[in-house]
Amino acid sequence: MSIGFCDAMSPDQAMLNKALAWIRDRQLLDPQGDWRVYCPHLAPGGFSFEYANSVYPDVDDTAAIILAQVKHDPSSIDSDSVIAAVTWILGMQSSDGGWAAFDVDNNKLFLNRIPFSDMDSLCDTSSVDIIGRILEAFGLILKISSSHDYRMRCLFPQLRGACDRAIQYIVSNRRRTGPSSDDGDATTSMALATPFAAWHIIFTMSACGIPCNLRYSG
Repeated sequence: MSIGFCDAMSPDQAMLNKALAWIRDRQLLDPQGDWRVYCPHLAPGGFSFEYANSVYPDVDDTAAIILAQVKHDPSSIDSDSVIAAVTWILGMQSSDGGWAAFDVDNNKLFLNRIPFSDMDSLCDTSSVDIIGRILEAFGLILKISSSHDYRMRCLFPQLRGACDRAIQYIVSNRRRTGPSSDDGDATTSMALATPFAAWHIIFTMSACGIPCNLRYSG
């Protein structure tokens, strides 16, 4: 909702300030949660989807909250809240270059064969939709920070590296729609599963100066 009001250029800045202050107060900064099994030394900084949940911070919602803060006030890139959230997301990137919702490298798909009530969704694997939102958040930060002397600039190498790995994940897992090619060129025509993902990814590749030719195939 906050992102929508920012995109619509709502004149009610007091309302947005109050909403984002409420959100920031719920950032999970205590070292607890299942994510620490694979990332025991990563500093906390995520946000959860639920009203009260200190155990399962959500990578996707954390990226959305970064977007809300930065779109409302670009100088918030230099805030402790955004820096902590970005640092946490960087540490939650899986070895395949993608991001999942709650965990890292939770991709042992044979576990889905266990008769369970979650309909073959026992694992938490990398998702193009989640990657897309994170790439938009990181792309916006890179675009704005490039002309300011923010503390975030010290994370630029990590941000660019994470974006490169995530884009390579997308390229490697694309459904090809153009002529056959084996060069892995990101400019090759690609079909993404949802327009939601394509929207985020096109923005980021533009912000990072990477030419692309993506289209939605639904």
